[in-house]
Amino acid sequence: MGKTPRPVTAASREVSPTSPAATRSQHQALLEEITGSGAWLRLIWDSAPDAMVLSDPEGIVLLANQAYCDLYGFPPDEVLGQSFAIIFATEDRAWAVEQYQAVYAGVDPA
Repeated sequence: MGKTPRPVTAASREVSPTSPAATRSQHQALLEEITGSGAWLRLIWDSAPDAMVLSDPEGIVLLANQAYCDLYGFPPDEVLGQSFAIIFATEDRAWAVEQYQAVYAGVDPA
């Protein structure tokens, strides 16, 4: 079974996607509000059920969603600003960084 959809909050309003009170007009008003502010990207990122991480060319984590933190058991403050390789066993981290750098450089790491 999938996760229960999280309520969406914007400008101090909360609309639950499964609530009978969440009418089409409420959803439309919320959509217009968040797409106009650019917050919709953050909303999608934060509410995605899939683990996602954004890292720089060196592999430093710039952003991780809650699903990522839940999957790997790290609170956000222990992931952000760290090497993405933190999720690997200590003995595999150097290898993971080499692979990451090769892929980022467009080289087939195989």
